[in-house]
Amino acid sequence: MIFLDFIYFILVIILLPFSLKRIANREKRDFLLRRLGKNINKIKSEKKIIWFHGVSVGEIRAVRSLIKDLSEEYEVVVTVATFSGWKQAKEIYMDNIVLPAPFAFSFVVRKFINYVNPCLLVLSELELWPNYLILLKKKGVKALVINGRMSDKAYDNYKKFIFFSKRIFSLVNHFSLQGINYENKFLNLGVEKQKISITGNIKADEAFTASKEILKRKGKSSVNSTAMITIILASSHIEDEQVILPLMSKLKNYRWIIAPRHVERASMIYDKLQKEGIGCLLYSQNNKTSDFKNLIVDKMGVLMELISQSKIVIMGGTFNPLIGGHNFFEPAALNKIIFSGPFYNNFSDIALSLIEKNSLSVFENLENLEKLILNVDFNNCKSEEVNNLYRGSKEKIIKLIKNEIH
Repeated sequence: MIFLDFIYFILVIILLPFSLKRIANREKRDFLLRRLGKNINKIKSEKKIIWFHGVSVGEIRAVRSLIKDLSEEYEVVVTVATFSGWKQAKEIYMDNIVLPAPFAFSFVVRKFINYVNPCLLVLSELELWPNYLILLKKKGVKALVINGRMSDKAYDNYKKFIFFSKRIFSLVNHFSLQGINYENKFLNLGVEKQKISITGNIKADEAFTASKEILKRKGKSSVNSTAMITIILASSHIEDEQVILPLMSKLKNYRWIIAPRHVERASMIYDKLQKEGIGCLLYSQNNKTSDFKNLIVDKMGVLMELISQSKIVIMGGTFNPLIGGHNFFEPAALNKIIFSGPFYNNFSDIALSLIEKNSLSVFENLENLEKLILNVDFNNCKSEEVNNLYRGSKEKIIKLIKNEIH
C-alpha cells in the first residue's frame, strides 16, 4: 500500500495545478476536503450498510431503481468521484446517504471504511481502486462488481500488467457482467468462472422504469409541444456537433435540441449557434409560455424527459471510437427512432439488436444524416420491444447482493 500511496501522491502533484480553480470555489473545496476524509460523521444504523460506488453521473443514475429497492432492507451509502456526479446524486438519492468518494490514499480509505462500516462494497461497471479492495478484504468485507463490462482498450491495458491485474481482480468476490461477450476477457485476466454471472445491462431496467414515470407525468415538462418534428442530439461531444450542427441551418423545418454530455459546454454551443444566425435558447432561459424553436440543454437530469418529447434521437459519443456511444436504452425504452454515428462499441449489444429491428440507423457524415431524416419512417418502430428483451437484470443483481451479504 505504501507503493500505491506513492503513486497516488505523484498523481496529485501532477493534477494539482488543474485543481486550483476548484479550491477557490467553496462548494468544490468542501467536496475535495470530504474526499480527504474531512467533515464526515460516523454512520449509525440498525440496518446493514451497503456501500455503492460510481465514478460518473451515468453510473449513479443507472442503479437508481436498484438502490431504491435495496433501501427497504439495507442502509445504502452512495459515493461519487466527480463533483457534478455528487451534486446530482444528492438530488436523486435524497433518502440515502450520499458522500464524495474517498481519495485512494490508504489512510483516507481506512478512515472512511471505519466511519461507514459497510458489509458490502458494490462497484458499478468496472471501477477498481486497489486500496479500497485491499483494506476491505482485511476487514472481511466483500466486494461485488455489477453491470460489469470491459472495452478492448481496457482489456489490452490490463493484459500489459497481467501480474498486477490478476492480484486486483482476485480481491473482488463476484463479477456480474452485462453480456457473454465480456466473459472471456475476465477469464483471461485470471477471474475464476464460478465468480462470474451474466445478468444483463441494468440500464435497460432503469430506462424502462424511468420511461413509465415520464409517461405518467407527460405534458408537465417546461418544454412546449410543437407541430414541428423535434430532433434531439443526446449526450453530445465536440466530434458529434461538428457533424450535426451544420445541418440545423439546412433543415429549418425541424426543431432541434442539443444536450451536451457535459452541460458546462452549453453556453459555448449557444454562442456558436448565435454567431451563425441560428436562433436558440438555453434550457434555463425557457419557461412554459416561451415560444422557441431550438434548445440548448444546460441542466443535468432532464435528458430523458426531453427525449420523450422528441421524434428522432441522435446518440452522442458515436463519432469518437474512444467514447463508443452513450445510453441507447433510454431512447429505446421510449420507443424512439434512433440515429448513430459509426462508433457504438460501448453499447454494441443493443445497438445491433436495434439495427436488426430497423429502429437504429447508422450514418457516416452530414449527407447521410440528412437523407435519413428526410426519409425517416416512424411506422413500425420496435425499439421499445428491443429494450424489453434486455430487462431483468435488476432482480438478478439483488439476488447476488443478498447472497454475498448472507
